Amino acid sequence: MILLVADTGPLHYLVQIEAEEVLPVLAARVLLPVEVWHELRDSAAATVVRNWAAKPPPWLEICQPSATPALPSQLSVADRACIGLAYETQAMLLMDDRRG
Repeated sequence: MILLVADTGPLHYLVQIEAEEVLPVLAARVLLPVEVWHELRDSAAATVVRNWAAKPPPWLEICQPSATPALPSQLSVADRACIGLAYETQAMLLMDDRRG
């Protein structure tokens, strides 16, 4: 079973181009850290993204890693949560941050 953890940037853009439905095709489970979900609902996000995140699809699992590994402080809280959740679940990580 393939697991996928999605970071804010890639998911934000997939929603904007109406291509987010590719994720459940690629993975049996798509996980989203709570921190990423908050960023998608933030007022700085595009309206279409905020609306999408307000009613997440049933294939999206919003969850919290039980622990975040020690990571560079240059990474955002959401990036650290994504890496931690991917590490914990042994999932693939969809991220667009080079530092991550």
